[in-house]
Amino acid sequence: MGGYLCLIVPDGRAVPHRSETAHLRFHAPEALLRIVGETEGLEVVQFDTIRDGGSCDLVARKARHVPGRIPLRGELLGLPRPARPLTVLMYSGIFYTKAAEDLGHRVISVWHNHADVLVPHGTDIDLPALLDRLRARGVAVDLVVEVDGPSQFSGLERVSVPKAQVVFHCWALHRADRGRAFDHNFVPQPDFVNRWRERGARTHWLPHAADPDYFRPYDLPEEYDIGFLGKTYPGSHDERRRLLDLLAARCALHYPLDRYFDEASRAYARCRLVFNRSSSLGDLNQRPFEAMACGRLVLTDRIGNGLPDLFRDREHLVMYGDDRELCEAVEHYLAHPDERRRIAAAGRREVLARHTYAHRMDTIIRTVFGG
Repeated sequence: MGGYLCLIVPDGRAVPHRSETAHLRFHAPEALLRIVGETEGLEVVQFDTIRDGGSCDLVARKARHVPGRIPLRGELLGLPRPARPLTVLMYSGIFYTKAAEDLGHRVISVWHNHADVLVPHGTDIDLPALLDRLRARGVAVDLVVEVDGPSQFSGLERVSVPKAQVVFHCWALHRADRGRAFDHNFVPQPDFVNRWRERGARTHWLPHAADPDYFRPYDLPEEYDIGFLGKTYPGSHDERRRLLDLLAARCALHYPLDRYFDEASRAYARCRLVFNRSSSLGDLNQRPFEAMACGRLVLTDRIGNGLPDLFRDREHLVMYGDDRELCEAVEHYLAHPDERRRIAAAGRREVLARHTYAHRMDTIIRTVFGG
């Protein structure tokens, strides 16, 4: 009577790849806050996260007023709580699944891990049959979302529920032919929007984004001048490989392989600058969004394809043209740490204000349902 509830649990952001079991659950801090804060009869009186991403500490007590005070993650990012939460059936896309939940919607996830409907990796699934099974269980789906991945829905033409597709590799134009079966298609490269539309697919520009629960600053020693996370495939990334060699000959370069989620954030935290170079297609990739969310100054090649519409040069990040500009920028911002940190902080604020996956999911829903 009048007692307190104390929870100390692993921080789910630090363990995104671990499989959950009946006895083991991982929650990001905002999800834990939401679960406890929206539990009738409880109110949170203290909450903390260990700075290294290890655990969350929460203290709650018997509520003294109406429950539900803890805001959704989307509300913390300035997005409104939905008047009526949707039931979203989503194939693939861990970030978009989480984003829909952060906005307050119910998600039924179809994937080969961490999903409500488990399927083997790379397996297509009959969408009409799945919707029939859900209806038999009393579940009415409001929106179907398929996110680019190794699997996809089949039977799209036989489904009247609104359908949206998010495609990252939009330069594979045969995907646009399949896109005609969707009510809306979202691609991250504006240069390809009209190409998709010419093939009969209703298409919109939806830039990449970052999840601030996974990509965030860490208080770690800055051991390297410049860092890079990504691929260097022959052909499509020859210029990227050349510039990495150029940088490695001039400064301390950190280029670890296969760092994702929290590990990527820690890798960026050890670097004063983050290097980016588009592929031979001149694509606007995910790296600037994620590195900026980590509070690092990004040096990226000066391309069109939507980059100037999203970020301002030397205010949110720094753009370069040729080798000379790149090397001069590296030397300047290594020698001027205050200026470097000021731009990096502004870049992080811009990503949090406009370029998270919650913002992208909100755009999808508003587009599909007309605002």
